[in-house]
Amino acid sequence: MKRRIASLSAIIIYLTVSFQSVFAFQTNEGINIDKGNINKGIVGVKYGNGDNIKSKLIIEKDDAKYIYDIKADERVNSFPLQLVNGEYKVSLFKNIEGNRYKKVLMDSIIIKLEDNKEVFLNSIQIIEWNDSSEAVKKAKELTEGTKNNEEKVQAIYKFIINNFNYDYEKLNKLKYDYLPNIDKTLEEGKGICYDFSSLFAAMLRSLGIPAKLVKGYTQNAKGYHVWNEVYIEDLNEFIIIDTTYDLQMKKKAREVSMIKDNKLYDKIYEY
Repeated sequence: MKRRIASLSAIIIYLTVSFQSVFAFQTNEGINIDKGNINKGIVGVKYGNGDNIKSKLIIEKDDAKYIYDIKADERVNSFPLQLVNGEYKVSLFKNIEGNRYKKVLMDSIIIKLEDNKEVFLNSIQIIEWNDSSEAVKKAKELTEGTKNNEEKVQAIYKFIINNFNYDYEKLNKLKYDYLPNIDKTLEEGKGICYDFSSLFAAMLRSLGIPAKLVKGYTQNAKGYHVWNEVYIEDLNEFIIIDTTYDLQMKKKAREVSMIKDNKLYDKIYEY
């Protein structure tokens, strides 16, 4: 993908920080922090005060920092706490003007998960799914009669690389805060790497299979790219699967292999 997509995660922002940070579940800015599912490795954020001003959510742990765009639409968005156990800092910054932001909330969260793979089973902002999703229903249909998780992974992988097309026009029209919609991708039968990776992860997660959405670079694509890492029980490890690359190669009648060489992929972020 072109570097334009890098703005979805690698955003440099200049922040004007207020001196009064808010340590609360709910603030007069219309922000609500939901810690009810931190035992699953996610935190919920609801932001809605009617001003429709763009905002940034920052989740930090140690030296790692994840930046998310968040809309003041009064919906609860869930975000992963994927940087293993320990203390996280969650901050929300409201746009003042241009690239200037003001901190309107800061909170801390401590998680202690027995198995960090649980984080990669959740519905989150960029991999949003529920039992009523058409994509989830399709996942169950495709995997009916399979004997194990590896067969489930293969069934869904084959479905995506054999039935979807890459949408080159969409790539040039993306907004900075674009988020995948798995049911829309399923219905349209086309998308970009962000869409396919979100769809693949959601379908697998709905079946209880840990799946990551990963952003970074690879020799198999130009510019910023998105792919998946999927946990395989028999191997006791996450393997790299790139449905976008493989569906494009299939269109060119080239042979593909589901499992990719990790030496060809440079991970920047994982969700």
